[in-house]
Amino acid sequence: MSKLQRLNDAINYLKIIGEISTQQDIADKMRMHKSTISSAISGNEKYLTDSFLSKFNFAFKCIFNEEWMIKGFGAMLNDSGVQREIILESKNSNEQALFYERMLDKKEKKIEELLIQIGQLQQEIKALKQDKKIAQEMDNVSDAVGGLKPTGTESQG
Repeated sequence: MSKLQRLNDAINYLKIIGEISTQQDIADKMRMHKSTISSAISGNEKYLTDSFLSKFNFAFKCIFNEEWMIKGFGAMLNDSGVQREIILESKNSNEQALFYERMLDKKEKKIEELLIQIGQLQQEIKALKQDKKIAQEMDNVSDAVGGLKPTGTESQG
């Protein structure tokens, strides 16, 4: 997911919870000119920087996971944001539904990825257990062979 898409998701979330309504609200919170906000929201890379995303997050009390905002890793909301009870009394229920549907799709994709990783790890564990079993059997054979005296090498005196 691109920086622009993450910014738009964050803005949609803030609209849904009633923190903002317009770009001017964002500009006021960030103490920036509306034109700067507009340039970033339209995807202008000169404005849509890691620094901008950090300032955006800070302006909204770091509700968003900084790793997610900047790099796209992890969950969108910080733990404190996730624990917030969201009361949705917005006029834009259709927009809310689309937003949550998109968030659900992302979670489902993440779950699929994690299930694949779990399957791969289970196969690796199985292979390692097999390797360990073979190594133990080889040690047992080695110990058994080591305990035998070679024939024809009895000492003559």
